[in-house]
Order: sequence, then structure tokens, then C-alpha cells
Amino acid sequence: MQESEKITAKVTALRDLFRVHMGIKAPTLAKAAYRARRQLPQGLRAKAAMLVEAETMALNPKLARRLDMAALDSAYMELAEHLEALDLADARWGRLVNMIAGVVLNLLIFGGLTLLFLWWQGLV
Repeated sequence: MQESEKITAKVTALRDLFRVHMGIKAPTLAKAAYRARRQLPQGLRAKAAMLVEAETMALNPKLARRLDMAALDSAYMELAEHLEALDLADARWGRLVNMIAGVVLNLLIFGGLTLLFLWWQGLV
């Protein structure tokens, strides 16, 4: 029973890290990992899936004995380190800057094409 409590604590901690550092509010780690699928590297997605599977296996005493706690600890540490390194405010700021840059680029292209059209018609 001790392993299931450790796994439950780790899953809860990861779910909280998803909420704080990525802004993903989900009732379970499985849903949080699903919502973050494109924002996580491929290897970390697999580790999150391994922790989700371990959480369900830990509920059954016979299956809980088959869990590799060293691998689960390693997966938890890698996922937690990655999530703690993320900055939600910086990501939002980056999206805003990218959106503004896209609008400015479109305006520059439109202005250039307008000037080209006016030159072609002999109005400039």
C-alpha cells in the first residue's frame, strides 16, 4: 500500500505542476497530459503515460508489486524538472509578440503590393 500512496502523491504533485506552470486545469493526470500533448517532448509524453498507467496499477495490490519504482521515480523527476522550467507568463508574452509580428508583416506586404500596383498603373 505504501507504493500506491507514493504514486498518488507524485501524480497529484504533477497535476499541480501542470496547473501552475502550463495553465492546464484537469481533474486527473491523464487529462492534463492529454491537453499538454503538443507542448511536451515525445519522451516526456511517454513518461507521463507511464505514470498514468502506474497510478491505475497501484490500485490493485497484485499489479502494484510489478511496478518499477526506480523508473517511476526517474520519470517523475524528469517531468517535474521540465514543468518547473516552464514560464507561463513568458509563453503568453511570446504568443502576443508573435501575433503582433504577424500583423505587422501582413501590413508591410500589403503596403508593398499596393505601392507596386500604383507604380504599375503609373500613379506613383
